[in-house]
Amino acid sequence: MAQKKDDKSNKSAWIMVLVLSVVLFGTMYIFQPISKDEAVESAMEMVPEEFTIVKHSQFISAEESESGSDEWYVHLENEAEERAILTINAHNGELIVGAIENQQGEVMEEL
Repeated sequence: MAQKKDDKSNKSAWIMVLVLSVVLFGTMYIFQPISKDEAVESAMEMVPEEFTIVKHSQFISAEESESGSDEWYVHLENEAEERAILTINAHNGELIVGAIENQQGEVMEEL
């Protein structure tokens, strides 16, 4: 009789470990930042279609950003060398700040 009770409590412990592992890995997956390609694709959807040249993209961790959240900085250009500079939330792909500048660096449009 004692053997069956030990087996049952042993199974319960393993089931608890399994459930906690699933919760841990699920949470890690949900809060994982978007990839560089997803950030660039998201940025290209927010600007006029002529901005096709990716000049620079950089991941900025929450510890380094001014807003305290993970961000992607994306710099796009078009053939006329106008710049679209965007800061995107690294978790949901939404625009934080963005602007389109001419060759002289003057802001033509806020996004």
